[in-house]
Amino acid sequence: ALHIGVGSGPITVLQVGGMTPPLGAAARYEYVVAGPPLEQISIAEPLAVSGETVLSPQAWQHVCDTVVEGPRIDQRPEFHRLQALDTSVHTYLTIKIA
Repeated sequence: ALHIGVGSGPITVLQVGGMTPPLGAAARYEYVVAGPPLEQISIAEPLAVSGETVLSPQAWQHVCDTVVEGPRIDQRPEFHRLQALDTSVHTYLTIKIA
């Protein structure tokens, strides 16, 4: 079942590879993503149960004025469970499409 952890901040994306292997196989590339948001996600995602979205404190500061917070997360109270979009801020069409 789907559950989501959200982080925020700068990331670095590295492209590794590109060498052509022997026997004429196609060149292979791998991508590595690193940075503080990945650590935040690694904490937030396990805090969310099926159907929930949990945001790191850094991500929360970007959306706190436009969403409704869900029940407190006792294990990590600095993280925030997303309940819904704040209907007093968003238009009906925005909510319907989201």
